[in-house]
Amino acid sequence: MMPKHEFGELALALNSMSDSVITMRRHEEWYLAVFSAIREAIIVTDAAGDIIFANPSAARTFRMGQTIFTSRPVKHLPDPTLQELFNRVHTTRVMVRKEEVALSTARGERIMQIYSMPLATMGKTYEGCVFVLNDITTVRNLEKIRRDFVASVSHELRTPLTVISGYTETLLE
Repeated sequence: MMPKHEFGELALALNSMSDSVITMRRHEEWYLAVFSAIREAIIVTDAAGDIIFANPSAARTFRMGQTIFTSRPVKHLPDPTLQELFNRVHTTRVMVRKEEVALSTARGERIMQIYSMPLATMGKTYEGCVFVLNDITTVRNLEKIRRDFVASVSHELRTPLTVISGYTETLLE
């Protein structure tokens, strides 16, 4: 039989643990809300290279289903280029910044700007990697339209200037 003061200490310890669990659940809900609201695709892999987290944007973009926390091998990603990139980052454990890659997605061929950050505990043990994929297809298409427009306007302005220059030379003679 436990003395009375030991029951009190045990009750305090259980209450403290209960409060910690409640706080951790609240933080988990906040993190899920934040990750769900981000429009960029976020994929987290573990040290073995398996996907352990994908936000809803990533799940939609790469047809991964609706579950956020599902461990699955990278080979289940639909695009071989993306698989190769993930495997390269896991092998080299080097950060990727603004690498642009054309990928096959649920919305067709898209240009993605990819960032990755290897995760390590205390800077030593490799734990996995966080990948952020930003769809920049619209930006690249607008840049192409701008270049085509400038080239067209430049050509259209050059043609009348050539004619005017020719008339001016004729008048000067």
